[in-house]
This record gives sequence, structure tokens and C-alpha cells, in this order.
Amino acid sequence: MLTRSPSAEPCPDALAAATASFSFALPATGPLLLAVSGGGDSMAMLHLVHRALIATGETARLSVATVDHGLRAGSADEALFVAETCHMLALPHRTLRWSGAKPQTGLQAAARHARYRLLSDLAAPLNATILIAHTADDQNETVAMRARRDPSSRLGLSGMADAIYWRAGSGGAWVWRPFLGESGRSLRQWLDASGLNYLNDPSNGDRRFERIRLRQDQDITVAEEKPGDAERHGETRRMLDRAVGSFIADHVDWAAPQTLAVRHEYAADEAYEVGVEALRVVLAFAGQIEYRPSGPATHAMLRQLSKSRRASLARCVIERSDEGLLIRREHRRQYAARVVQDPASAPADYAPHPFESAVPVHDLATARQIERLCRTPPTPEPPQLFLHDIGD
Repeated sequence: MLTRSPSAEPCPDALAAATASFSFALPATGPLLLAVSGGGDSMAMLHLVHRALIATGETARLSVATVDHGLRAGSADEALFVAETCHMLALPHRTLRWSGAKPQTGLQAAARHARYRLLSDLAAPLNATILIAHTADDQNETVAMRARRDPSSRLGLSGMADAIYWRAGSGGAWVWRPFLGESGRSLRQWLDASGLNYLNDPSNGDRRFERIRLRQDQDITVAEEKPGDAERHGETRRMLDRAVGSFIADHVDWAAPQTLAVRHEYAADEAYEVGVEALRVVLAFAGQIEYRPSGPATHAMLRQLSKSRRASLARCVIERSDEGLLIRREHRRQYAARVVQDPASAPADYAPHPFESAVPVHDLATARQIERLCRTPPTPEPPQLFLHDIGD
């Protein structure tokens, strides 16, 4: 449903919102592809980024794409609304359609993968950075969901990375989130006060999805943390990433075809965080699963290894050796010992390792070590950023 700003005389709060200033960083050079759905967050990003680059005379860097997932009636009209707005702003626009059968379960995750794939397929040949309008609200919800799934993990407290590198065929594109420090409410208030239109997404009321249930039930306990905690958690994760990357470089390599060696003598009560985090990454890589096994599951596996020479976790068989651990994929899953270059040709139960589709910038050093083991080109450096102040 299209939401329009009120036609009545603006109240003082509305005037304050109209003159609010937003600070956000953008890649300093190169083309920018804005992912705009038509909702309040992405429309605010469209207008604010456009105004920022008008001020610097760089609007030629901008293009816009809308992904039509085809999941509900009216999605084509929403894409048309964005296209018409871009026409008024003299910005090029493309509608990208997710075609084919849709899964019955895991629909949001599948839609997210399809969305990033379509966007990166478009951005990669242009050497463009993709801009996504995730906000502080999305960040809080993400941290809350990750904390629910694995309360013992410190990694989830960092939330979404400012940037991820999403692969597209032999290339890829950086995805940048410039508005993680802003609330969705402040962005929509600015749109309303500025007389700018946006859409309300009907799926925001669909309780089939975990994020929506969390939002409606207001069960986001991590949002009570002090301002700046997310940034501190993010810096902690980046420091851990560098340490884990160094650990893998020094201690992990192929012992034989289809077998990885972790040359570290783990104890049953291993408390060495870097070593355990590296082991979780290696298990996810060897088992070709999308998420690292949980900390408690990894520690339980180490306790089992203290009593026997063999254990299993994350679709892997782990054996103690004189030098440390030997890790191989379970025999029934040996169809892909290395990275499957074309996931579409893999068996139905194929699942990628953590960094095959996307590399969060706060896991970059670790991901590059996995790329070394895969013998694939390393993820390129993230873009250099330039801070913009805009809004009034």
C-alpha cells in the first residue's frame, strides 16, 4: 500500500524530521547499485544517497535495481513504483525477477540468496558496489535471532557486517550497508516530513517468519545494550578474525586428498578461543555446511576425542593423530572434497561452506585462508569510504 506524507500543515516534530541530518559512508569511487524495494528504508536510502551525490556532482555513479521475488500479488506494481521514482530522478533502473519454483520451507533464506545473486550478477560486470538499506532495527533483530540460536557464541553479538562480498560466477560484488547506525523510524519520519512517498510491505505482518514474530512480540532483549556495543562487538570479531586467520595459516593444511590436518593438540577442556573458533570454521568448510557448528557442540566433540580416537560433527569424521586432528567428510558425503564450482550441478543435499557464497568483512582474514585451502582467488579488498552528511 502506498503511503503518502500528510497534506496538513507540518507539526514542529515533522519540521524537525524534515531538517534532520544523516551521516553515512559510501564507497569513495566506482559505480553504486542501490537495491530499492520501495519500502521506507530503501526509499530513504535512494533519496539520501542521491542528494549526497548531487552535492558532489557524482550522480552518474548511481543506478537502481528492484528485485521482484514474485511471492505476492502486487510485487510488479511495487517495482513499477520504484522505476517511476527513478525516472523522476533521472536514474537508470532495472527490475530483476526471481523466476522458477519457490521452496516450501526456508523461504526467507532462499529469497535472500536469490536477491543477492541477482544483484551481484548485475553489479559484477559493472564493478559496482551494491547498497542495501539495512538499519539499526534490522541489526538488533539479527543479533537477537543469533543469540537465541547459539547463546554461547560471541560472534553473533557483532550482528550484520557493514559489508559482505557476494560471489557471482567467477567474480562478485561488495555489498555495503550505509544505514546500520540509523533507525528505520527516523528514516521514515524524514520521508514523511519531506513529502516523499514509499510503500508498506505486507510481508512485515507475516508471522511465518522469525524476524516478524520477534518484531511484533518486541522480544529483542539485546536492544537494551548501551549505544556503541554493536561497534565494540564488531571490532572484537574483527580482532578474532585476524587471529583465527593466522591460526589456520599456521596450523591447517591438506594431509591427503579429502583430509585436512589441524596441527594443534586440543584438550578436552579446550578454552583457547582462537583455536576453537578455527576448528569450527574448518569443520564447516570440510563438512560443506553453511554455518559453523556451535561452541557447545564443538567442545562436546573434543571431550569425546579425549576418550576415543574418533568423533563426528558437522558431517565430518574427526580423528586424533600424533600431530593434532585429521578431519574428513563422512564417506557418504564424499562427492565434493573441495569447493563445488557450480552449485547448480551438485547433488540435491549439497550445502556450501561458510564463505562460498558470501564473505562478511569482519571475517575476511579467515575467509582468505579457506580460499587458500580451496585454491581459489582471494576476496578483493573492500572499497575505500567517504563520509557524507545530508538530510536538510
